Amino acid sequence: MYKYAIDFLKLKETKLVEILKKVKTVEAVSKELGVSRQSIHKWLIRYKRFGIDGLVRRKKKYQGVPHNKTPADIEEKIVEISQKYWQDGVETLHDRLLYEERVEIHPSTIFRILKRRKIRYIKISVRIWLSEGHIHSN
Repeated sequence: MYKYAIDFLKLKETKLVEILKKVKTVEAVSKELGVSRQSIHKWLIRYKRFGIDGLVRRKKKYQGVPHNKTPADIEEKIVEISQKYWQDGVETLHDRLLYEERVEIHPSTIFRILKRRKIRYIKISVRIWLSEGHIHSN
């Protein structure tokens, strides 16, 4: 049954009323509907608080650009410094950014930026490395 359909909404309401009247258990209803017990408990809380309106499932809207996205100019500085000091790890790059550019940014953010831009930390198959002779096995 389609989870946004009015029939499913009515079914959820009847099942929750059965639970509230102690006719059925949460576990039994969760098996009938094919959802987790935790979902049933969330539905119960919303139903008790908001009634039938609390059961209406709303589609999530795209919010656009994340509120905590790193500005493009700072990302460019990170890329620039990481290419200049290619041997350094994220902790050292963090220190260099702080010292040279006066930019305070967490090392894990530096890691994610470099990974997302495919500058570093790209998965390379061990099989390829073995076939090219980069790793020697005994």
